[in-house]
Amino acid sequence: MRFTNLLKNELRFSVKYGILFLYLFLTIFYVIMLSVVTENARHTVGAILIFTDPAAMGLFFMGAVMLLEKSQRVNHALLVSPVKINEYITSKALSMVIIGTAAGLVISFYARVYMAGAILSIVLASFLFSLCAIMVAVKTESLNSFL
Repeated sequence: MRFTNLLKNELRFSVKYGILFLYLFLTIFYVIMLSVVTENARHTVGAILIFTDPAAMGLFFMGAVMLLEKSQRVNHALLVSPVKINEYITSKALSMVIIGTAAGLVISFYARVYMAGAILSIVLASFLFSLCAIMVAVKTESLNSFL
């Protein structure tokens, strides 16, 4: 129950911070890019876009969110709450995985990429890059040093 509430709040915050709308904009942009690419190159370009969008963009967005929460001292409030650290980190990473996977699936549909392989690779890449962003954001103080 606690983890579900954390995940719902993370998804709600992604709407509040504009991450979901930015993902939607980038996905539409990538689909338009795929529509102008020739049919022969669409598969290759689609595969490149799938891994740059959900994985790499999740890295930047997760870092920005973590640094924003750090500046708002959200982490201090979490220390006195019943939320466990692993629940907090997993809910943050899983929210980016959900958003990134949805964007990646839309792109893979238009790129005509094999969906089963795309789903697994998008989920794993998104989760890995989100966790990497959390590790780096914990040790940095500003967005410039994060980048």
